[in-house]
Amino acid sequence: MENNHVIYWSANCVTGYSGSELNVQKESTRTDILKRTAIAREYIIKNYNKKFSLKDVAYASFFFVNHLLRTFKAVYGISPYKFLSNVRP
Repeated sequence: MENNHVIYWSANCVTGYSGSELNVQKESTRTDILKRTAIAREYIIKNYNKKFSLKDVAYASFFFVNHLLRTFKAVYGISPYKFLSNVRP
């Protein structure tokens, strides 16, 4: 039951994405960034009940930590930490 709630919440977060916050010129770059932020989001969802660091999330999604912070917030409108707080029961 908890997993359904998490998936529903993350789907709502994705539908709110406008794309206007990403400052990229090439569509292929935008697509790559969106895929990698989705990987970061999924990592957080799958590991919410374990101890992990922002560095672990960045490594899993092929970002540097600072780039992950800026990009995640631009795509989802919240920081990875806030997203994790919302995912945890």
